[in-house]
Amino acid sequence: MLKILFFIVLFILFSPIIFGQHFAAGNPVLSDLEQSYLSEKEFILSMTYQHSYSNKYSKEDYVYSDTRFVNFNSNYAEFRTAYAFTSKFSAFFNLGYFFNKTLNYDTITYKGYGLGDAAIYLKYRLYYSKNAKFTLLPAIGILLPVGVFDQKDGNLNLPISVQPSSGNFKIHGSIYMSKVMNDKLSISSICSYEYAQLIDSRNFYYKYGDQWKLSFFTTYKFSERIKAAVQFRFENKDKSHLAIDKIVESSGYKIIMFSPQLSYRFNDDWQVAVFADLPVYRYYNGVQFAPSYSLSIKLFKKLDFNF
Repeated sequence: MLKILFFIVLFILFSPIIFGQHFAAGNPVLSDLEQSYLSEKEFILSMTYQHSYSNKYSKEDYVYSDTRFVNFNSNYAEFRTAYAFTSKFSAFFNLGYFFNKTLNYDTITYKGYGLGDAAIYLKYRLYYSKNAKFTLLPAIGILLPVGVFDQKDGNLNLPISVQPSSGNFKIHGSIYMSKVMNDKLSISSICSYEYAQLIDSRNFYYKYGDQWKLSFFTTYKFSERIKAAVQFRFENKDKSHLAIDKIVESSGYKIIMFSPQLSYRFNDDWQVAVFADLPVYRYYNGVQFAPSYSLSIKLFKKLDFNF
């Protein structure tokens, strides 16, 4: 079975998958489908690695094909820890780091690297029915621009899209719903909203548009060790602003994503998972750089402090 999983991972990592995700300063979106609550005094640690590459521009719902002289790639790691203080209340902490965030043009290269953003989330299990096997879990969090911003490459100011940190605070709220159908199958949904404050730094005066996400996903357990999940996610991001009354027309988008994930549990609650985002539909306002692929692998461990 381990050999089969190994070849599945290789196939995913080296397949020519094409899909999109908006470029921006700060940490990328990791489409991890692990949204469930923790049991009391349960502690988790995880590390995720993501590789992204793109050489495409999009306008509205179609892609420019002749962009041979521009490409983007990044290699990113994110550390996550969480602890459940009670059976209902838990806290999560994330921290991101870019090994590189590189934008290549025909005659010039922009490269950012270093510490990205941190995030703190509080989750509360508002409702749980053992008979109905239904969970309602709201969360609220804040993103902290603790990393590198206004970074330069020599004397060259890096564009905002390759800055490791967001350069601003973001407020995030979500509500998660889950229904266990049987011992193998469960269905879930999550709706989230993110508000980004104005970036006012040495080199940038910029505000990202508000973002809404609505996801529906299902999880199936093939065995006690192997689990697969698929997600359909709708994202809507409003246009950005250079000032209160100056809109960036080539910004903002609407995307429908299909996101698969495969995980394997081993050695007393260690887990490894691979996941990706695949676009079903996307619409970009104006002309924007559109990612070609992004693939992730995560190592995950649960600890129980109930002694």
